[in-house]
Amino acid sequence: MEKGLIHIYTGDGKGKTTAAVGLCYRAALNGYKVGFTSFMKDFSSGECLCENIFTIFKSTPFVGFLPQMSTCQIEKARKEANTHLKEIFNIALTECYDLIALDEVLVAAKCGIIDKELLIGLLKDKPDFLEVVMTGRDCPEELFEYADYVSEIKAVRHPYEKGISARKGIEY
Repeated sequence: MEKGLIHIYTGDGKGKTTAAVGLCYRAALNGYKVGFTSFMKDFSSGECLCENIFTIFKSTPFVGFLPQMSTCQIEKARKEANTHLKEIFNIALTECYDLIALDEVLVAAKCGIIDKELLIGLLKDKPDFLEVVMTGRDCPEELFEYADYVSEIKAVRHPYEKGISARKGIEY
C-alpha cells in the first residue's frame, strides 16, 4: 500500500464490524495482504468465516461480562489483550501486511482492557504502508486525532428494542 491510513468506526449503531469486514474483503480481493482480529469477543461470530479470504488472528477468546468478572479475570484479560495487540502489529510489520482490522479495540480501550497509551504508541509508530481499521462504540477521544477517517454509526432503530435477539449471520 502506498500510504496506509487509520480508520475509526464508532457509535451506537449496527454496522461497525460489518464495515470493517467489508473493507477487509475489498482490500483482499484487490490483492492486499489483510489481517483481522477481535477484542472482547470469542471468535465464534460470522466474520471469522472469512479466513479463506484474509487472515484471522485469533487469541484467547474473551469470555464473560466485564462487570461480573473478578479482578483476577480482568487482569488476565488485560494482559492477554495487550500482548495480542502488540503481536498483531509485529506480525503486520514483519510479514508486510497492508491492512489490519482491530474489531472492538475501541471499546476495549475505553473500558481499560487495552492500554490506550500502548494503542496510541502503536498507531504513531505504524509503518507508512499499513492501513489500520479500528471499531467499537465509545471511542476514547484521544484516539480521534490519530485517525484519517472517523465514521460514527448512529442507531435510529434496532430490532433489540422490540425484543428481537441478535441473529447468527446478521448481527454476529
